Amino acid sequence: MDEGLRELKTEEELAPAAPMSVNGSDNGSVDGSDDVPSETLVPDSLADVSRSQGVYSGWLRLAYMFEFLLALNVVYTLWSEIGGQGHMDLLPWYTKLVCGVGMSWAVVRFTAGIVETEKFWNWRARRWFIIILFFAIAMGGIVYYYHLHEVPDESDSEDGAATSVQLPHADRQSQRI
Repeated sequence: MDEGLRELKTEEELAPAAPMSVNGSDNGSVDGSDDVPSETLVPDSLADVSRSQGVYSGWLRLAYMFEFLLALNVVYTLWSEIGGQGHMDLLPWYTKLVCGVGMSWAVVRFTAGIVETEKFWNWRARRWFIIILFFAIAMGGIVYYYHLHEVPDESDSEDGAATSVQLPHADRQSQRI
């Protein structure tokens, strides 16, 4: 059914076919199955290679693309909610761009590190998780820096301000009774 999806490596030597009898019937097969011709059998190592590189790679690329777009939305929304929109407005656009895209890319590569290998927590996943932590700490530090260096708002209320009032006839002495 999926014979067209699998490719045989031509560099490797194929196992010799089982000897055929005079009447054309099989005396045995390479792996013990009588109904599959030996030309269509794929060794396990080749099946793993074709699975990781060929058959599923198109779908994985599409899934990673959607994950990246979703991660962009989530990163900017969480950064704005956690750091505060007022502080985010003070950041230059290039800082927001580099941190947001970098964090989203690291999340997608972290997912790829988990999905594309058999072991869940491998060296690739660890490396991208450390990069995610680096971006999170950097983003928090940037927002904290702008929080400390923001210009305080000048309020229009005069609650704590001292005012001087001059009365029009203050220079006259009042008459005492």
